[in-house]
Formats: sequence, C-alpha cells, structure tokens
Amino acid sequence: MRSELYRGMFLSVTEDKSNKVTDYSELSNKSFQIFEYWIYSNQIKNEIQITQEMIDELQIGIDYFQLNQTNPNLFDLLINKFNNQNSNTNQEKKRTREFINQLNQTNQNLLNLLINKFNNQNQNQNQNSN
Repeated sequence: MRSELYRGMFLSVTEDKSNKVTDYSELSNKSFQIFEYWIYSNQIKNEIQITQEMIDELQIGIDYFQLNQTNPNLFDLLINKFNNQNSNTNQEKKRTREFINQLNQTNQNLLNLLINKFNNQNQNQNQNSN
C-alpha cells in the first residue's frame, strides 16, 4: 500500500497528451529507503518525530526528483552517499541537506521552470478533461 502511495507521487503524463505515463516509482522507492534508514539508524520511536521525518523526507525526495532532471546521475550519487555513511548520521544528514540546498540555489531557476511546466501540464490536462 505504501509503495502505491509513493508511486502515485512520481507519475507524469507525457507532454504530447497521449496519456502515456512515465513511471518514476523507482525514484520514490529510493526516497523511502532513505527515510527508513533514518528511522532505524537514529532509533526514532516518537510519532511526532516520525511524522516530521516523513515531511522532511518528502521534501528532500521532491528536491532529489527535481534535481535529478538536471543531472541523471545526481540522485544515485546522493543515495550512495547515504548508503556509505558510517557513524555520525545527524552530522552527515546535515551536510547532505546543506549540499542539497546549495544545489537548489544553483538550479533554482531551472527548478522553477520544471515546477511551472508540471503545473501547466496539470492545468492543460484538467482543461482537456472538462
């Protein structure tokens, strides 16, 4: 059930409006693996902590997804960084977030274009269905 929920977040209709669907579920599965890793490695048990981590992870997952459109290898590099980290997970997580923030600043205009494109696709799809 959770994989379907995450899979649904990463489906996209093609621009030619042929209703073909591009499946980005592998991306969301990797994102969820990071989230699980944080829970188990930091021994998070409190529901509020879990919810906050889920919200944070969702945002990071979206950032990964958007940044991955500009550099196809970036997502795998960041996943490997998480998988290869050793002890100090909080410090490593902070460094990774800072890295993502720097990339976001560098690519902000491109990210905005991607978001606008996605929003325009949704608007066009909604207008065509009406």
